[in-house]
Amino acid sequence: MLRLPLTYLTMLIHRAVPSPQGWFSHAGPDSDVVVATIVELGRNLADIPFNEGAGEAERREVRRRVEQAGTALPEEYYVIDGPRLIPEVRRFFSVRGILAGEEETSFSIVSPGEEEMIRLGGEDHVTIQGTSGGWAPEMAQEKASLLDRLLEEHLSYAVSLRLGYLSPHLHRVGTGLTAGAVLFLPALQQGAQGLPRQGKGIPPKGSSRVLIHPLPGEDGIHPSLYRLACPASFGESEDETAAELATLVERLVYYERKARDLLLQDHRHELEDAVHRALGVLSFARVLPRHEAMEQIGLVRLGAACGLIDGVACPEVTNLFFAACDSSVVVFSEKKDENTRESLDARRAMLIREMLRAATAQQE
Repeated sequence: MLRLPLTYLTMLIHRAVPSPQGWFSHAGPDSDVVVATIVELGRNLADIPFNEGAGEAERREVRRRVEQAGTALPEEYYVIDGPRLIPEVRRFFSVRGILAGEEETSFSIVSPGEEEMIRLGGEDHVTIQGTSGGWAPEMAQEKASLLDRLLEEHLSYAVSLRLGYLSPHLHRVGTGLTAGAVLFLPALQQGAQGLPRQGKGIPPKGSSRVLIHPLPGEDGIHPSLYRLACPASFGESEDETAAELATLVERLVYYERKARDLLLQDHRHELEDAVHRALGVLSFARVLPRHEAMEQIGLVRLGAACGLIDGVACPEVTNLFFAACDSSVVVFSEKKDENTRESLDARRAMLIREMLRAATAQQE
């Protein structure tokens, strides 16, 4: 039986208070292009069938053990408990990637800034995630590895001394690591050079390993936001997986900046005009459909990244992408029972105005 020091029992807090900020809100190196670096570690428990063959009782046992192990974490973490949430809040956390899905059984343990996360569901029993703002792979990997070591003190993982961590899929046996990043590529997306068209999972030219997709969300968060993922191959070390991703990310950062420079060189006045018009729309509009809001937010973030506007930093604009989703508008609104399209669009405009006003005041 697992016995934990009483001093640790208050470190795991059941709380589901949505915030406009999240894992995407942190600044870091190259954050004009790289929103966040994400490292995931897939782990399975030794004496429980993989998720594909597990029954309801076995899934509950996974959750019980992970939650109990979570009480031993030496810092404050929050439980996002799907069964206790109303559907609107579950959808909010699912859109942000905090919960593995909108099912009532979804469950996660997250740090206050969402930079460390333990998520149940998916291919593996447990996904351990470390996130850092900008392009900081070493920091993200350190966060995930530290959380992994803390959990392993209280959980028995399915592991082989010869093969590594076991997985339901042979190609994922080994380190269980997936190196990833979220990139903002509006200039490259305009020409889609070397990138897949929206909705296709074709890797960019020059990489047979790294998967790239539009960032998932409500019909995609924004066409210029991409999620890159490089799962480890069998027999490959963590450093080799990280290096595979780094090669592509650094190339995309370089070419995105070159594409922005060309835009400024050839179309500076048109771009400045579009950016400031977008800022005006977001600052003063009373009704904003989701598609229009996302389009204007993308222009403002591009303007902030290119130094065309003052007073708004890239992370604050990134927050607006997620706040403009219907799920966020519903959760942050005082009128949760009025979810007609007209009402959502009006409340979206008000939420964006308030967040922009707060972000501008913070920079002053």
